[in-house]
Amino acid sequence: MKLRGRKRQKAKGNSRNTFRTTPGWVAYEDYFATSFILEEQAKSKLTGDILEVGCYKGKMSLVLSKHICSSLGESLVLCDIFDEIASDRNNYDEIKKSYTYVNKNEVKELILGERPGIRLELLQGESKDTLNHFIISKRVFRFIHIDASHLYNNVKIDIERSFEIIESSKGVVSIDDYRSIHTPGVAMALWESIRKFNFKILLLSPAKIYLGKEQNNLEIDNVLHRLNLMKIQTKVIHDFKTQIPVILPHVETTYYWGWKRALVQFLK
Repeated sequence: MKLRGRKRQKAKGNSRNTFRTTPGWVAYEDYFATSFILEEQAKSKLTGDILEVGCYKGKMSLVLSKHICSSLGESLVLCDIFDEIASDRNNYDEIKKSYTYVNKNEVKELILGERPGIRLELLQGESKDTLNHFIISKRVFRFIHIDASHLYNNVKIDIERSFEIIESSKGVVSIDDYRSIHTPGVAMALWESIRKFNFKILLLSPAKIYLGKEQNNLEIDNVLHRLNLMKIQTKVIHDFKTQIPVILPHVETTYYWGWKRALVQFLK
């Protein structure tokens, strides 16, 4: 897709290998769903910064970085605790048991190595403090990806504060691990927030949920059409007094090889 006034940031080196070898978890459905949503925003002339809350070692950050147009003043903002010690004991225990610490300079080198010249901000600290700073400064983002703490109280704060700084008309907040067996706190915080604030469900995938404010008018049908062209199956369910697009889990081996070929072409 060619967008007037917007050029895809060119990668340096072998972007395909870098993405594959970078530690982390990004399902192929969400690779394309996120990419198509960001391109749909750009197509509608929406510009703005992209925020990732919890970037780990930068795998999803690589996907997001492709859609930053520095010439339009856009920045990629990565917020993570990195190698800092969490102030909350439960949060500290979760990080220690499940994740290896990473230095923010490693992530910086990764992103700038693939996207030289990109406007990049790395903010070290707890997400609740960083998001509160953005609220006070009235900074607005067009896309926010949340994948930080999986504990109920922390996720609740991350979701609610993110919706105070997301763009209203076409801004999207994606939340990871909303249905994983080991993250019940994410699910509880998410559905409570949806019911309390009437967030609009734009798209569900096996791993992520994509939300907007109630007035969000992003052309999600265009995203679904492009997903279907990639052989990613979708359907629409009727619930919450509305229609909710859902990406179906891939089961057949043919889908697996199909997405690998598609990803190779997409990353060229």
